[in-house]
Amino acid sequence: MEPDPVEDPIGYFADRAEDYARWRPGYPRAAIDAALAGLPAPATVVDVGCGTGISTRALADAGAHVLGVEPDPAMLAHAQAAGGGPRYAVGRAERLPLADASCDLVVVAQAFHWFQRDAALQEFQRVLRPGGRLALLWNVRRTDTPFMAVYADVVRRAQAATEARGRRVSRIRCASPAESPWFVDGELRAFDNHELLTWEGVYGRLNSASYVPREGPEREGLLRELRAAFDDHASEGRVLYAQTTELTLAARAKP
Repeated sequence: MEPDPVEDPIGYFADRAEDYARWRPGYPRAAIDAALAGLPAPATVVDVGCGTGISTRALADAGAHVLGVEPDPAMLAHAQAAGGGPRYAVGRAERLPLADASCDLVVVAQAFHWFQRDAALQEFQRVLRPGGRLALLWNVRRTDTPFMAVYADVVRRAQAATEARGRRVSRIRCASPAESPWFVDGELRAFDNHELLTWEGVYGRLNSASYVPREGPEREGLLRELRAAFDDHASEGRVLYAQTTELTLAARAKP
């Protein structure tokens, strides 16, 4: 099913870019290595919807030649300011600024739900060389601890309130890209990626989400509830933020 193409989400994170850059989680090196495994070294990689460059820098640190592509100027400015070796360009998943068959790996980290699915997958196939692959990375919150269950409920209510105001909240992650005509041999791997966060980290993580209100009684109520859960479950000033990094791999199908 295609995401709704009518409302363009570019700009959703313009006022969240600083929180996003500081507080969003990274990705385990094992997941990055698995995405690159078996490709030519150094692999030529495009990181699509790269945001503030969290995944882009991780790929560069693993030895890849990386181009980060991002449509939001505020997010891209943070990526460029962080340095670290990657190159960056303005662009969209459905119209990448790349030649045909010009890269070994397309990576999308925590962004595929914002794309027009079929148009993006077809574009990814276009820019990949024969033998190339697509890697989708997702940091998925767990809900099997008391604190994370409260966090998930706060997120659910914030999303519902945002949708009620008529703003898009995309929950479409993706079935395997191999279920499309453009990719084959889908494979899912999972990696633990837990963190111990202070209240500042929990606050910043929630504040980086596009659906969390910036002000008003609704925001204050959500934060009070989350702070109470933090106080109940923190140890030595930190709480376990439990999450799993899911990596979906799929090989480029022949045109």
